[in-house]
Amino acid sequence: MKRIGAVVSRLAGRRETEPGAQGTAVGGELRTEVSDGVRLVHSPYEDPPGEDVGAWRSLRRDASVVTVVVGAVAAGHAALWPALGEVLDSLAEEGVEEVRPALADAAAERTGGRAPLAERIADIWGLRVIAAQGAIAALPDGSLFAYGAGDRRATWCRFRPQGGTEVLGPRDPAPPWQAAYERLPRRLDGDCVVDAVPAGVLVRGAGDVSTGPGHLAYAVPPDEHRPLVLIGGARGRPAPAAAVATALAALPGDARDATALAPGAHQDVLPVAQEVADLLGMEVEVLTGLPLTSADDALGAPHTVTLTDAAGRPTRRPTVGTVRCLPTNGTARRQPPRRVRLRSPLAEGRLSGDGTVELSDRRRLTLTRPGALLQERSVPPAHAAHRPVDPERFVIEVAWRGSETDPSLLRACELVLNTLHPQLRRYAELRVGGMTGEALRDATRMAVRHGVALTRGPVLLPVPGQAGAGAVAGADSGAGMARPPAARPQVTRPPSARRPRSGPGGSR
Repeated sequence: MKRIGAVVSRLAGRRETEPGAQGTAVGGELRTEVSDGVRLVHSPYEDPPGEDVGAWRSLRRDASVVTVVVGAVAAGHAALWPALGEVLDSLAEEGVEEVRPALADAAAERTGGRAPLAERIADIWGLRVIAAQGAIAALPDGSLFAYGAGDRRATWCRFRPQGGTEVLGPRDPAPPWQAAYERLPRRLDGDCVVDAVPAGVLVRGAGDVSTGPGHLAYAVPPDEHRPLVLIGGARGRPAPAAAVATALAALPGDARDATALAPGAHQDVLPVAQEVADLLGMEVEVLTGLPLTSADDALGAPHTVTLTDAAGRPTRRPTVGTVRCLPTNGTARRQPPRRVRLRSPLAEGRLSGDGTVELSDRRRLTLTRPGALLQERSVPPAHAAHRPVDPERFVIEVAWRGSETDPSLLRACELVLNTLHPQLRRYAELRVGGMTGEALRDATRMAVRHGVALTRGPVLLPVPGQAGAGAVAGADSGAGMARPPAARPQVTRPPSARRPRSGPGGSR
């Protein structure tokens, strides 16, 4: 059998053991598990791989490449290299031509100017080797991402037997847009920097915390059709639009057209996206949250736009997941953003392409970024972005004013609350206009009965004759997004209301 020696390269960014070292003897022989396209070398003292199938079986790359994964305990075992040698011997005998060792810094030049570990494997076993220069993060979709600390460049490389190295970029497998994103500058004007993340890049302030495996951005795998520019923080606020626009402008046209913006934290970045559209004179797509999966989703379920709170915890899934910002065309009035991706908040009723659900021959529910608006069908649908998004509130606005109850409006509210998705109900808030007397009593009882909050504050009112427009009663209306009222509305939360113990997210 062929052997390299006792050089041990460890996972999670640890340094390799110096030449001649024997590793840490933890007892017991190492075991090798075999799956389609993946080999796992692990210690019997580690959790059996069957208890967490997605942790290593999902790392299959494609039919022509075998991934070799080393468990965290096995990485320091004295018998690591004999075990790896046997795995590589068996793969060579099977006719495998390319392997991908999931070992941190296997592509990095070692101390004393010695050849990278991956190069030695390629030369000794006659295999093509895909290896990382940097630490490795396993992503939810089974792909791998190489990352480094500070300004250190991390990338995957392909080594060929007896010479020849190809730099591939930080994501493996590489999405079609990877090469274009590698051209982006590391530093931008406005004291901002660009961090590579699995889904694209994150633009943040130079003084803000850098990204890494603990950052929420690492929960978003790359999409081969739609790279993301995440808008991070800069001194407590979203990164400036000028820096984001500079990054987009540095991309080739096809990659720029495919790119969408998304929040890198819990803040609403729609105002930044609108300014970027104005600066570049192009339409810009912006996600309301980050594409994530929840613990309730089935294995392999598609990622869905999800809002997160200030601590990075997922809260709910917005009904308007994506909008497209239109650049100003020289007119005084800015066009409101267009809805692109929608999810109905109701278990019943057909969602139309304009973002509405018909409730009766008189009423309909119009979806907005912060929640929904109960409207009469005789008025144009309200636009999607009249208020900022609150990750912990799904606001159902009802233009219910005065002291008398409107029976048709009451029935429409009952229908919405009766069919509201259970996972969205815990965040639901019924917001009504200035109402008193019998109307206030009936609205409060209805909220108590359905276990949702009732708030009294400004609601969006339609502007006659202007499709997709509206004004907020009791507040100044702006172009595209109205400024929220200075004071938060009064909240009446029924004492008997109970939040269901359902997982975060909204209707699927």
